[in-house]
Amino acid sequence: MAVSLSSSLYVGAEQNLDLSQAYVIYSNLFITGRTNYLMSIGLTLKGSYNQTGWLVLNSPWKPLLVISNNTDKPFVELTYNSRMTTNPISTTSEIFAWDYDSTNNVVFIKFLSSFTVKVSVHFGVPNVSGFSPSKSVYSPSEAVEVFINVYGNYSALLSMNWIAKVAVKDIVNNTVKTMEQEFQLAQSETKQLRFALGTFEMGTYTAIAQTVDPRTGYTLVTNQLTFEVKTLQTQPTIPPWALWILLATGTISVVAVNKLYHQRKRRLNRKVLSLHSFCGFKYLTSCSTSRFVVQK
Repeated sequence: MAVSLSSSLYVGAEQNLDLSQAYVIYSNLFITGRTNYLMSIGLTLKGSYNQTGWLVLNSPWKPLLVISNNTDKPFVELTYNSRMTTNPISTTSEIFAWDYDSTNNVVFIKFLSSFTVKVSVHFGVPNVSGFSPSKSVYSPSEAVEVFINVYGNYSALLSMNWIAKVAVKDIVNNTVKTMEQEFQLAQSETKQLRFALGTFEMGTYTAIAQTVDPRTGYTLVTNQLTFEVKTLQTQPTIPPWALWILLATGTISVVAVNKLYHQRKRRLNRKVLSLHSFCGFKYLTSCSTSRFVVQK
């Protein structure tokens, strides 16, 4: 789906790769069109329905992403080097795949034909290194925020414009919120994009983030996360006057215990003195009536 853009998106100079250096060496399908963009090429091919298509390109740059209009997922990248006796793309069970021979600067692409198919080879993409909410659980009155961390993974020293989109779906897959923003990203630059999504009713939601190439309208990267909205239980707060009551009660209790202790101590002392007077012995003896030992 193409994306309409305001002219302000293209403010600032953007440099182009010399994409004439990336050209087709072989294909078993008919190539009916080619379009060069800033850091990608688009090829239109025709063949039989469900025919396995092969595309071999010469390219001084390793592709970072290969996609087509008849699948919603990027092609699987396979690992290949010139020391291998067999190129793994010739034996892979993957329907959509590619690999790169860096020694000979050759890109091998395998795909499925659907009469007419458009294959895009990208040499620069905004990689998504993180997609996260500000918290995992919100209350219905709290505004939900999500953040996308992007990185300029380019084959050349460029600054490019992109579009980031976030769609929020409820538990039955209904889209309840969509937002998008334009951003510019240079080679090797890291940037965090913030989306303030507002409040939601109670439930579980899935947020889907996409980065879109405004030159082609293709979705390059997709990530998703979930968050929950529910009534949060909070600890009851104690009003200040209740704290004063608790403090005063504790103070009164300490005073009362202290007073009772001293009262009992005085009574015990009086009993000891009474025993001294009653026993009246000159020497150390044992009083038969009290079990106390006293000395006159």
